[in-house]
Parts: sequence; structure tokens; C-alpha cells
Amino acid sequence: MAAAKVLGATSPPTLLGEIDGELAFSLGLVMRVVALIRRSRPEIVLTHDPWKRYRIHPDHRVAGEVVVDAISKARDATFWPELGPAWRPTALVLFEAEVVDFRQPMDGFISTKAMALAEHRSQYRSSYGIAADVDPVAHLEERIRAAAGVPDTGIPAEEFKLVTDL
Repeated sequence: MAAAKVLGATSPPTLLGEIDGELAFSLGLVMRVVALIRRSRPEIVLTHDPWKRYRIHPDHRVAGEVVVDAISKARDATFWPELGPAWRPTALVLFEAEVVDFRQPMDGFISTKAMALAEHRSQYRSSYGIAADVDPVAHLEERIRAAAGVPDTGIPAEEFKLVTDL
């Protein structure tokens, strides 16, 4: 919730109550995401690339699979009509993608992204490699810049797979 606030969200994020490290694909979870898509009617949906080879993190792999399956079902009125009218987003954007074909310039947003990530204190040691005596925002800004692709413009960009045939 704190990260969403840093990013300028005007309403709290919807949390599905799954346990970190224990996310498992289930039809019930897909239904909950279908209901969320139909209720919120997003134009763009972002998730992990579920087809990335050698994806070790089970939550990331399963999250991508659940979201992609939910988009397919949310757009089809024959699946669970009691969850609301069908909705088809305009685009699916996959991060940590196996195949990159879309780059979003990050100029001016790196600090904001680092501040939002820094709100996830439970990830400092395991995911971010942040020692107790290190400024987390500065550390994360450095990691973001190092990971960013730099297109012909010289501006750091985050890389994604863009799917519009939904």
C-alpha cells in the first residue's frame, strides 16, 4: 500500500490474500482475477511473462499464468457471467519478458520507482541485496539504471513484451 501511494495511486491496491512463496494456479484464483478485471475494466494489464524460460520464482511464473488465463476468460461472456459483463483489455504488457518488443522510457521516473521498491522492506536482503548500512533508495536507483535498456535516444528504458492481440 505504501508503494502504491509513492506511485500516486488514488485508491488502495486490491490484494488477493495469497501467501508469499505459495502461489498456486487454481481455477478459483483465475475466477477472482476475472472478477477483478471485469470490475476494474483496465485498458492495460501488466504481469510477469509466464513463458520466460527457466523462470525459477514460482510466484512470478504462476502470477503470469493466472493473469493471462484470466484475460482470456474475462473477455468471453460465456465464462462466469455472474462475475459481470465481459471485458477485453487493449493490451497485455509482460515484464521480465523472454522476448522484448516494447521499451518505455524511464527518464524522470527512476527515483520514483526506487522509492516505491524501497517500501518493500521484506525484500531488502533476499531480492535486492541491500545491507543494513546501505541507503535503499540509492542502491535501488543504481540497480534500476544498470538493468535498464538504453535505446537509440540514450534515455534509460524499461523493456517489455507488448501483446495487443487479445
